[in-house]
Amino acid sequence: MDALATTIEQGYDTYLPPSGVDLTLGAFMARQGLSEHHDMIMLEGSMSMADLVGGFPVEQNSDVIPEYDKMQRDVSSGDVRTRRLDRYLNDRTDWLLPQLVIFVTQGQLSRAVKIGPNLAHSVTLPADAERVICDGQGRRVTVAGVLAERAAFGAFTIPFKLIITKTARIRDAKRVICQAFADLNGEVTKPNASINGHFNTSRPMDRLMDELLETEIADGKCLQDITALNGLIKPGQLWTYKQVKDMVLKSKGTTEGKANAFLRDDERYADFLENCRVFIRQVFKVLPLGQLSAQEEHKAAIKEALWTKSLFALALAWVARSLTEDALFSGKLEWAKLEGLAKLPLHTLDDPMWIEAGISLVRDGRGDRRVTINKGTDDAIARLLCRHLRIQPSQGLF
Repeated sequence: MDALATTIEQGYDTYLPPSGVDLTLGAFMARQGLSEHHDMIMLEGSMSMADLVGGFPVEQNSDVIPEYDKMQRDVSSGDVRTRRLDRYLNDRTDWLLPQLVIFVTQGQLSRAVKIGPNLAHSVTLPADAERVICDGQGRRVTVAGVLAERAAFGAFTIPFKLIITKTARIRDAKRVICQAFADLNGEVTKPNASINGHFNTSRPMDRLMDELLETEIADGKCLQDITALNGLIKPGQLWTYKQVKDMVLKSKGTTEGKANAFLRDDERYADFLENCRVFIRQVFKVLPLGQLSAQEEHKAAIKEALWTKSLFALALAWVARSLTEDALFSGKLEWAKLEGLAKLPLHTLDDPMWIEAGISLVRDGRGDRRVTINKGTDDAIARLLCRHLRIQPSQGLF
């Protein structure tokens, strides 16, 4: 089966050029750490806006591609960043755009021509060569919108860095592409912490999180299925990637920096991961994940329940930490005690158990009763959970 048929069969047909034809570009050979380390070909050049729109697709959003399969954050013409860029390109005549970074599976290079110290090539990207814009999808979306209104805009140019992966599929280079995105954006434009953490696998803690997300929890689901990897919680999802990571770190009583240093040792890494997996499986065995599926049920659970709150996740981390500390004295780590969570009124904030403890705040006004969670009460929730689960609270809770 050729690359085009395979891609369409898997449903990810946006990795092929919208034009459906080969594209030839002029570029200079480049050399940086990424290309050397991963044995990829790197070129730099400039292309027309028309070639950008016709030759390079926008990856489908997470309503089509599962978040854990994506290599880019979601983008649309309605995003704040694209609206701002649209105004910039339409309101200014002296606009200036930075370099795009594009990965492609293959490219046919012409014989090199030496220009000064540099080697120049024409590079042809076959129509069946998969490609993805690693940095610049917002520019690509915005330029397409401007072109639809002003065809002459297609003659303008934009610089690019093109990286030929030499892989059969573009997804075979996913780890490299996601890491490049995190490197380019993590210290500059700062995408939300969930996106950058999920894409960045240069640090041990984020690599561990990537493996932890594959943990099977309940009903054939994995942790990644209920985690908002792009930071925006949708039906079917419970917490963001960052919230899950914060829960894991707190359960170990450590910081991300300390965890990264600790996890450089392979044996420690394996033990840490397995311990986290046991904790995650036990927790999600008792939480009513079925309520996350239907849109209305999900909306109600996110708004009204205690168990869907990020503070509850941190409280669970305190409970896990309490169990671990207690095991140092008893010699037995009793994860089964978490099964008692099923007997508690976690489905609502509007319960005397939470209200009397100051965890829930009640506001009555003109017949409108509103119950919300009190900020910063993760330790109070944890103490209450420990009491009802017959767990000795961690020293950090006193």
